[in-house]
Amino acid sequence: MADEPQRHRIRIECPECGNFQLEPAMVVSTQCRNCRAGVSVIDGKGVVRKTSAVRIAKSQSDAEPEPSTPPPAPLAPSSPKPTFLETLQRLLNPPAPPRELTCFACKHEFTASGNAQSSQCPKCCGYLSLLDHEINSLWERSIKTCGNVLICKNGIFNAASLTCHQLTLLGSIHCPVVCSGDLVIRTHAKINYPVRCRNLMVEKGSRVEFLGTVHAETANIRGTVRGQLTCTGQVTLEKRSQFHGLVRTTSLVVQSGANHFGTVEIISADTATPPTI
Repeated sequence: MADEPQRHRIRIECPECGNFQLEPAMVVSTQCRNCRAGVSVIDGKGVVRKTSAVRIAKSQSDAEPEPSTPPPAPLAPSSPKPTFLETLQRLLNPPAPPRELTCFACKHEFTASGNAQSSQCPKCCGYLSLLDHEINSLWERSIKTCGNVLICKNGIFNAASLTCHQLTLLGSIHCPVVCSGDLVIRTHAKINYPVRCRNLMVEKGSRVEFLGTVHAETANIRGTVRGQLTCTGQVTLEKRSQFHGLVRTTSLVVQSGANHFGTVEIISADTATPPTI
């Protein structure tokens, strides 16, 4: 290039640093030998070269596929219709309704499935048994359950304590009793220990003697009762029933033909202490 005749070369001035250099007459762009700046040659004059970004487009195969509309989800298979036998079983054995429970430890009230055999208190995480018990012989183990207990005619409950929801007594019991529901007595019995329940029910023809104190919310007496009864609600002595002893209640109803032998103490509902269940 240095050997080319001078008539075939032009003198270019770098627009950045002002350096002069010889370039071929047909030059379009060059680079300053002093500052290395890019120089474009227009009409024999050097101007600043404009940089342009060149991007290579991806091929169709390399390009990301365009999102396509997902295929519609398959329809869930419809559940088969229940057979006649299944429908009949549902009618004869309907699902049990939810159960209202009270924790033994913290007294928190909550709801559990009616078919459950056990549960856990959501507040203190205490274990609660929901099993029912039927006793038709001698039983010497304590029971603590939110289920129901049936002491049959030949059943003898002789343990440290009995805690349940509903107790139906046809036999005999020799321990303290705590019922969160009803205590139903259908026998001749003598109970030597304290009793706490929500509703005391002594059926017609039954005779029961309480040697310990009895605390309940309500009481419905159809048979013969001896003892001391304290109720925060109403005590009802139905026709031909008898009560011998102290009755402490907010309301006493004595129907025609019923008799009460003893002392009646009417207490205020505001001062009445509900039984601890």
